Amino acid sequence: MDSLASADDTRVKEELDEIVNDISRNLNKAYALVDNLLALAEAGQKPSSVELVEISEVVTDVFHKYSGQVKEKKARVTTDDDLGRLEASRVQMYQVFSNLVGNALRHGDGRPPRVKVLYLGQDADGAHRYIVKDNGSGIPYEDRDNIFLPFFKSGKQPDAGIGLSTVKKIIDVYDGEIRVYNDGGACFEFTLRDFHVDPTTPAPEPEEAS
Repeated sequence: MDSLASADDTRVKEELDEIVNDISRNLNKAYALVDNLLALAEAGQKPSSVELVEISEVVTDVFHKYSGQVKEKKARVTTDDDLGRLEASRVQMYQVFSNLVGNALRHGDGRPPRVKVLYLGQDADGAHRYIVKDNGSGIPYEDRDNIFLPFFKSGKQPDAGIGLSTVKKIIDVYDGEIRVYNDGGACFEFTLRDFHVDPTTPAPEPEEAS
């Protein structure tokens, strides 16, 4: 009888442990979802202050962030020597290029993978035009209308599906446009305009020291 009771206790404990683990996993997913929603909402906010941002410096920082993946995949990354400069939030510019480069590294399946960041200069109306491209198999035609929707995922990648939505929201803030097409790989071509802060907009309240 003692052995049967011991076996029952062990089984109950294993079931309880499994239930606790399931609850913990679901809580972590819920927290991650909230964080992603907040990040997506923040991406669409207009900056309260801007500076003259050297995009080459931003992209250098981005490739430094992904240096481990670049080395692991033996990827080849290239950029134009001059990527222009914008009146912008440096953080938002970093988000744009980081998400696009990260997307290219995740989905680019060329052998070896290649990622290029190109600057096409300014349009006649002052918009700066960029291309971030890879040499992979490209984006399925049926995905192109949905690729900038929040939480849309193409394939079986573990990412949250908000990276490209974040890019689109920021580009909208800078009165730009973005389109995706295949040309020897997936190509994201987009424009950004200098952002001019409205001088009548009140500055944010300083945070109180804790």
